[in-house]
Amino acid sequence: MQRLGLDKEGLGEVMAVIGLFNMTNKLADGYQVEPDVFPEPR
Repeated sequence: MQRLGLDKEGLGEVMAVIGLFNMTNKLADGYQVEPDVFPEPR
């Protein structure tokens, strides 16, 4: 990531977004939320 010009602060922001995404998925799994929209098959 540093080759792309990302400093330590930017890397921290990327990690925070990834953590938030993972936490959202864990919460949805825990509450057994069923999706109402599915991707279209190709």
